[in-house]
Amino acid sequence: YDSASIANNDTILVNYGRLSCGSNQWGPGFTNDDDRFGRSWQSDSDYRTGRNKVVAVSTRSSIAGTDQKPNYFPTKLYQTAATTAETAEEGGGVLEYELNVDAKLDYLVWLHFAEIEDKVRKAGERVFDVFINGDNFTRVDIYKQVGSLAAFTWHHMVKNLSSSVLSVKLVGVVGAPIICGIENYALVPDDPST
Repeated sequence: YDSASIANNDTILVNYGRLSCGSNQWGPGFTNDDDRFGRSWQSDSDYRTGRNKVVAVSTRSSIAGTDQKPNYFPTKLYQTAATTAETAEEGGGVLEYELNVDAKLDYLVWLHFAEIEDKVRKAGERVFDVFINGDNFTRVDIYKQVGSLAAFTWHHMVKNLSSSVLSVKLVGVVGAPIICGIENYALVPDDPST
């Protein structure tokens, strides 16, 4: 994984969860879907919390920016997504996830997005905030970043957790939030004494 901006050569990334949103589990041992690195992707349904009705959306269209160096994220990951039935304007528009972690470690959280719904045709039609453990880290407008039917990834490092739960919350500002996948990696020191 290209995490040079966050991790260094003294760090090992340990997988703590790889979720495909709006989809069933897939990958080697589960389906014939291709992933260059042989990664398996779990359904996000067991990790969702909150009371908003979640809707799965999908496309068969090609997604630009997938299966490319250095991470080779598979096209299938971006062809399904979870969103909400209600928009921010209707009083809904919140997607929440809880991931089990070990406290006192640092984590690298990757969020995968693609604008795969035809109803979003320009920047500003779907905008949402990303909260990790209650802190607002970024505002996302996928169409503004990459257009439609294109992969967009965002990652963030969470330091010194004091809880065994890492929460990811997407809150609609305009329209409903959408997400294709979540990956969570512990950043473990590359030290034989640990």
